[in-house]
Amino acid sequence: MARAATTSDVFNAIAEPCRRNILVALGAGEAPVADLVTRLRLTQPQVSKHLGVPREVVRHELPESERVCPHDGAVLREIGVEASEQLDIIPQQVRVIRHERVKYACPCCDGGLRLAGKPPQIIPKGLFLSLIHISEPTRPY
Repeated sequence: MARAATTSDVFNAIAEPCRRNILVALGAGEAPVADLVTRLRLTQPQVSKHLGVPREVVRHELPESERVCPHDGAVLREIGVEASEQLDIIPQQVRVIRHERVKYACPCCDGGLRLAGKPPQIIPKGLFLSLIHISEPTRPY
């Protein structure tokens, strides 16, 4: 009987030829995606779909001096975070940066809600961290 095709099943995951070749190539140690592409004669998307994208969390908090309710002077408490993600593409490397903007509220009233700022972006609400990184192609298509 044929096995169900699923990557959550270890046997099917390593039975997939591209993934198996990548695992064999990585058996000697870590390697950049570009090296795997060259060594295995695969396209970058074929290799990348089998690898996880590294993530980095950047937490943006209000300075202590701004964590005060303007109505009654009470110290604001953290009530959550507002998260957004963007891609940071470094030549031959991609990672996701998760920005967590801390939310604060006054424990005594509803008037003291504050949200920490986020650094300016090249394109407002854009997905990419920098256009400079993607301006030079690394491989002709």
